[in-house]
Amino acid sequence: MIRWRAIGISIAGAVAGVLVAQMTTPFADTDVPSQAGFRVVTAIGAAAPSPWPSRRSRPAGARSPTGDRGALPTACAG
Repeated sequence: MIRWRAIGISIAGAVAGVLVAQMTTPFADTDVPSQAGFRVVTAIGAAAPSPWPSRRSRPAGARSPTGDRGALPTACAG
């Protein structure tokens, strides 16, 4: 089974690294990441999950798409 969360985190980290590396400012003899680069990456990170609802965002007691209420199976209860 593919670990989609791990793949997503790896891609997001790579994108953030590229963005920060491209948005630099000169300092002494080298280039360093700019404050704008960090702000862009932070804004993207804050806005990215908002269009997708969490799988755990149902109110307490609400039925899942499978019809259960999150209770333990009979074999595990007790």
